[in-house]
Amino acid sequence: MVRGSVVDEAPHINDFAKDPYKDRIVVGVIIYIFDEKGRTLLFKRKNHPYQGYWEAVGGKVNFLERLEEAAVREAEEEAGIKIEEEDLKFVCVFQHIVKKERYHRVLVVYATKVDSSVHIKLSEHDEYGWFEMNKLPEKFLCGPVEEAYKVVFGEEPCLND
Repeated sequence: MVRGSVVDEAPHINDFAKDPYKDRIVVGVIIYIFDEKGRTLLFKRKNHPYQGYWEAVGGKVNFLERLEEAAVREAEEEAGIKIEEEDLKFVCVFQHIVKKERYHRVLVVYATKVDSSVHIKLSEHDEYGWFEMNKLPEKFLCGPVEEAYKVVFGEEPCLND
């Protein structure tokens, strides 16, 4: 089953006009990276759309690029983290459509686990942080993070304080 959202508008986001892929379907990948403590690695966007929101590593799939190749490339480009294709776990397909803004993304979601001591290099984001599942940032680009956790750890995340 495909996860995600289809909405007419997203009034809390006011920067869709700056999206270079407006009026096009974009196929991308998201990679939820977890550490040994069950925390997820998120990055604060510095570019439009969704400037200032926290997100997982991810991006557009290039023409003739396999999905797994795109995931490995995005993790290295955006975070400096080298991930092997065999360490990627498929989570789901996720769609995000905002009709009024003509925004359409189809995202293949993966998850993986790394050691929290891994060196992280920022390139496309303002900052990063390791977040516990019950303490995700308020301005978080929601996606199937709980499902990704379950795929990596084999159990539901604890969402209690």
